[in-house]
Amino acid sequence: MEAIAASRAVVVLIGAALILAGVGFAGYAIMLALLPRLGAIGAAAATAAVFLIVPLVYLAIAAWRAPPRVAGLPVAAALTPETAVLSALATTARSNPLLAIAGAALFGAASVWLNPAQRPRARLRSETRS
Repeated sequence: MEAIAASRAVVVLIGAALILAGVGFAGYAIMLALLPRLGAIGAAAATAAVFLIVPLVYLAIAAWRAPPRVAGLPVAAALTPETAVLSALATTARSNPLLAIAGAALFGAASVWLNPAQRPRARLRSETRS
């Protein structure tokens, strides 16, 4: 198990190194393309501006278009399994009510089956005769 986790970590590090190298080469290519027109200092400044301004513009647009955040459940309520299942059922009920009804029936049957205190007891023959 640890070997699999270590191999995945190595793959992630190799991927990050390849992305970093690709960004570096892209920056160098942009600088070389701008070098004849702007000179060494101007090309380096323009390349740095491109690599700073483009992500900032993307983040600004993403923040501007982001939907408003909805307040979730309190942390204490989110920790119980019953609350998590009921929250999932409530979310499903908004989009597909029939599926929510089937899920609620299955949840109720599972809770009765897993909790022996709620399980209906079979009547003994001696109780039915009296």
